[in-house]
Amino acid sequence: MSSPLDRHDNIVLQFSGGKDSICCLLLLREHLHRITVLWMNTGAALPETLAQMELVRAMCPNFVEVAGRQPEQVEANGYPVDVLPVRNHRETQFLTQQQRVPLQGFLACCYANLMQPMHEATLAAGATLIIRGQKAADHHKSPVKSGDTMAGAEYWFPLEGWTDAQVMGYIKGSALLPAHYADANTSLDCWSCTAYLQENQWKLPYLKKHHPEKGAEVQRRLILIRQEIMNDLQHMGVCDA
Repeated sequence: MSSPLDRHDNIVLQFSGGKDSICCLLLLREHLHRITVLWMNTGAALPETLAQMELVRAMCPNFVEVAGRQPEQVEANGYPVDVLPVRNHRETQFLTQQQRVPLQGFLACCYANLMQPMHEATLAAGATLIIRGQKAADHHKSPVKSGDTMAGAEYWFPLEGWTDAQVMGYIKGSALLPAHYADANTSLDCWSCTAYLQENQWKLPYLKKHHPEKGAEVQRRLILIRQEIMNDLQHMGVCDA
């Protein structure tokens, strides 16, 4: 059976360091000499993530680290949140001249610090085949399907029909698998992320145990966010003070 690899010479694997991209990397290890592996370093990576990427770099003849500026973007636009009070958005504060803790939606933050720079780096690499670890079973995923073509590039998701259990079974025991997967099922792109709270319930205890100062800072931000949301709800009469 032919593979999408047979149709392309300029191939990019968009690598996050999470379980699914690790699985793709291992599945394609015999072809890595033909593949450019792109990793988006948001600027908020933990030391263990940087150490993981050194292992990946050693495996991949064509490893490219894309430099990001997440701390600066968050400073300018606000902490990412799952629930965004409109009055905490920078644009609204500009109009109302109210001084509130700046917040931004989680998707805006991820787009600015992950999706857009990764896409731009992929375009700059001239990719005609883009590989991702996206699965149909994922809760958060692009509407793009494996086999779709956009802007002259074909997308291939080798794990599209896989389950999380199948992925973990395939990569079990790999030195590339981050230790936090013993307690979690998600990657850790930015240590300071204050969104995706349902999926990231493991993260604050992990940070408090392994990176106490960072854990304390994330907790401080979460308390501020909660206060802002509760203040709005109280003003609307939705809940008591």
